This record gives sequence, structure tokens and C-alpha cells, in this order.
Amino acid sequence: MEKKFQNDANTLFIGSFYKYKAFTAEGDYYDTALTYRHQNQLSNSLNLVSLYAEDTYAVNDTTHILASVKGDFFRYQKDVKSQNEYLAKIGFVKAAGRARFKFSYSKTYIPLAFYQLYNPQNIPYRANPQLNAPKMDLFTTGVYYQDHSKKHKFSLEFVHATLKDTLVYDPSTVYGWVNSKEDIYKELLEMGYRYKFDLDNKIVCNIDFGRNSKDTNFSPAFETTIRAYNRYKKFDFYNELIYRSSYTLYNIYTKASLDFTSAVKYNYSNDFSVGLRGENILNRGFALPYRGVSYAIPVTDQKFFLNMEYTF
Repeated sequence: MEKKFQNDANTLFIGSFYKYKAFTAEGDYYDTALTYRHQNQLSNSLNLVSLYAEDTYAVNDTTHILASVKGDFFRYQKDVKSQNEYLAKIGFVKAAGRARFKFSYSKTYIPLAFYQLYNPQNIPYRANPQLNAPKMDLFTTGVYYQDHSKKHKFSLEFVHATLKDTLVYDPSTVYGWVNSKEDIYKELLEMGYRYKFDLDNKIVCNIDFGRNSKDTNFSPAFETTIRAYNRYKKFDFYNELIYRSSYTLYNIYTKASLDFTSAVKYNYSNDFSVGLRGENILNRGFALPYRGVSYAIPVTDQKFFLNMEYTF
């Protein structure tokens, strides 16, 4: 349910929703030595009620202030404790000529998954029904510029996130999943550029630099993405190239990745089209190291798709 109230300078948006999630797991699982079979029969459910409100106030034609609040109320069928989580955000947007400036501050949380909260047989992960959802304080500031022809668009964004109660899996403890007592922060700087040839052809480029307060690099510190959208007569083309720098985690060196995706679609008519798509075409996609494994495991496979679409 949603309702909008609006006048000349102010827009208020309020709403609520209800969500029900349930699962039933049945199957056989073996221990790591493959010597003992466990029978797994689990079920649980979640009732989630959310209430939210967002207000946008126009100080003048070039300055806007935004504020929002949201409450999420989690109620589980059994064993898992009830939780009430709250989110809040305040933002400021200022336009100056062809440039825009944005600043926002948010307090939010990261929802917990069922397998982290509920699994009486602790297979394959030892669950913890008393976990707290990780909390995050998020600062975002950015500047955006578009030239008079609207062909060139530039952006520069900086994000600082502080995380509390982050999740750590420690199999030596009674619970397995636990909340870390140590706060960490992450920072991201992103530069973006878009060139628009016309309505059907454009190229978008983003360059990202990141770091965190831990000595451990959980992901590459540098990434760049180039996407091209093109159309020629009845053909649509999409090309994407993602480069991520090398890094070392758990004493496992992960080399730099170069992930190339390409797709073409032929629009036979407004209702019917056929297409061909390839993902990780170079077979050099991103990989992740894991504890207990001596090599990094690819995140994406090399895939090719032939597809057909009919709209009616």
C-alpha cells in the first residue's frame, strides 16, 4: 500500500508492505569424510512487515533536500529471535548550471539469510539463531556534469562505509556464524564517463578504486568497466569489458581478470527477435580465493546463449 502527497515545494511518499518467505529442505548430506550420511528435514518461515516514508523538499528550483525512514519487523516461525531493524537517510542535491552536487548519509543494515540463522543439524554450516544483522553507516558525495549538447556526461563519486557486527564464520565456536566485535570501514572512489552518439548508440566507462581498514584485501583494489550500446538497422549490439586488478587473499595470489561479454540481437519485427550472447568469452573472468582451497575459484563460467523472444 502506497500513498503520495504533493504540493508546490514538498512531496511526501508513505507506504508499507508485507512479505512471507518459507522453505522446506529435504535431502541427504554426508560428512567431509563421506563416511556418515545425515538426513536433512528442515522448515521455517518468516513474516516481514515494513513501513516507510520519504519526503522531498524543494528549497528552490536548484536545491532539494530528501529524507526517508523505514522500519522492517522480522518474525520467524520458530527458534530464530524476532528482530526490528530501522533505516534512515538524509540527502542534499544542488544544481549549478550544468553541474549537480549530491551528498547523502544513510544508516542501514544487511539482511540475514536463513542458512545463517536456522539449521538445527548444522549442515553444511553451523547456524546461529541469535545473530544480529550487520549495520552500516554510509556517506556518499558526488559531482556530475553534462555538457550543453548532452553528449558528454562526467561523474565523480566517493563512498565511505563503516560496518558494525559484520558476520564471521568460525567453525571452532559453538555457533559457527558470529558477529565480529571489530568495526571496519570501506572506501570507494568512482570516476564515470558517458558519450552519447545518438539515441541508439552510446559508450559508458567507469573506473573504481577501493580500500578497507583491514590489511587483508578481500577484493581487487582497482576495477574498470567499459560498456557499449549500439544499433544498426534491425540489429542491437551490446559489448562489456571488465578489468579487475590482481590481489592476494589467504596467501593465494589471484591474477588480474579480463571479463568480456558480447551480445547481438536481430529484431525481425516489433514482436519477435532472436539473439546470440557470449559471457566470459576470453575465459579470463574474475576468481575468488577460499580458505582451505589452494587456488582461486572462477566466479563466472564461459557461456554462450542462443535466445528467441516473442512479445504478445
